[in-house]
Amino acid sequence: GKTSLIDNHLFDIGASNVYRLDRRFWYRDDGILRALAFELGAREEVDVMARKLQRGPHVVIIDALERWLSPDTSGFAQWRKVRQLMSKTPSTLWIVSTHDRFYELLDEALPWDVAFTDTIAMRRLSRDKLASVIELRHRLSGHSFDFPEPSLRQRLMTRAETKKELYYEELVRRCPYDLRAALYFHLRAMTQRRDTIFLQPPQSPSIPFIHTLRLEEQAVILSLLQFDQLPKKTLRLNLSSSAMESLELLKRLQLLGLIEDSQSHDELRIPHRLRRPLLSELSSTIKEVS
Repeated sequence: GKTSLIDNHLFDIGASNVYRLDRRFWYRDDGILRALAFELGAREEVDVMARKLQRGPHVVIIDALERWLSPDTSGFAQWRKVRQLMSKTPSTLWIVSTHDRFYELLDEALPWDVAFTDTIAMRRLSRDKLASVIELRHRLSGHSFDFPEPSLRQRLMTRAETKKELYYEELVRRCPYDLRAALYFHLRAMTQRRDTIFLQPPQSPSIPFIHTLRLEEQAVILSLLQFDQLPKKTLRLNLSSSAMESLELLKRLQLLGLIEDSQSHDELRIPHRLRRPLLSELSSTIKEVS
């Protein structure tokens, strides 16, 4: 994923002063500038921090930007201040990662190409690479795979020829950019009998009842898809319902298994395995309405 890509290229960057914001301690509550000021050992003022960064080549890494900014005007104001700091520190290499939907949201207000010279998009998984990763992990088990018979649609829609190729082609189609999701769906497809592991055709989770959710419930899911995870208090404040009704709404979504508690800061998130299916279901709902 994005974090692994950054980790793998840190040695190639070669800078001695690398500042990586630690969201385990700061996150949204204090914000990007305060977290960076702590790392720099400077006051939380744009000009003071800029002078510190101007003293030599530095690298600043903001991983998962969507987790740092609040879904309101204060989040946008914070991002604008960070952009001001960037403009004052041309010798500093700024590395920021986020998902494509949040990238597009911010790009409408403050175009990325004004502050960043390069944009790197995650490459689509290739069938052969995915097969190599899965089978390398599986090799230690000593068991063999029995691949499923492909459907007629699969045979007509792809150039793959063998059952193995068709299986991985379908897995890539369902998870084109997400290796973790592809591994999850692969594990769901497995059934072991003695020394053979039988594979079923990859299936994405189906959420047919998403269309029956109230608009406010769908709005909560869309917010979590956009911002990755959010404090319960923020979600309640953004709902037009009363405090008690908002609490019941969030509890209902949790009981349905659509959202869950995160590991920090009293926040809620969508289970990773449901993010892509939910996005797909909600996108089709929006298209039907429009």
